Amino acid sequence: MAVLAVSGCSGEQGAADVSAAPATATRPSVPESGVEETDVMEDASPEETSAASPTSPAVATAPAAAPTREGDTKAYAFGDIEIRLTPNELGVYTAVHIPNPSQKPMSFSFTVRVTGPQGYEVMMKRFFPHVLPGDTGREAGLLIDEDEAPVPADPTVEIVAFEQTGA
Repeated sequence: MAVLAVSGCSGEQGAADVSAAPATATRPSVPESGVEETDVMEDASPEETSAASPTSPAVATAPAAAPTREGDTKAYAFGDIEIRLTPNELGVYTAVHIPNPSQKPMSFSFTVRVTGPQGYEVMMKRFFPHVLPGDTGREAGLLIDEDEAPVPADPTVEIVAFEQTGA
């Protein structure tokens, strides 16, 4: 799968750079447990979302409610995390927003899987270090299936792994 990285910033780091060059990515190797690291959770529920101290609010990663639509874009809310999917002729533009509701800097890492019929499956794994209190970690990219499966008109997304730690 190839990934075109469009931006990756927390709120104060600046606007998206839409002139980024395509990058090549490989499918992550995930053990049968589905967990890449011991502190990363698969399909985390609100009770399992944070490795942070109990005094700092955890980012909720509850199962997604039915997505909302704005034209061709589907917006999923996984608790506090928002993921937007917009298919186009090349792939699925995917934008992820993770807020930091705590009173101290936090770091977040996540892996999401975007799928569709006829074998379309692309993983996006990112790390947001040192997201300031009240700020939001943001990442967006055009996800292209390396096996050239057709771009789905109605893609779906799931959070495969999520980790939150004090920065």
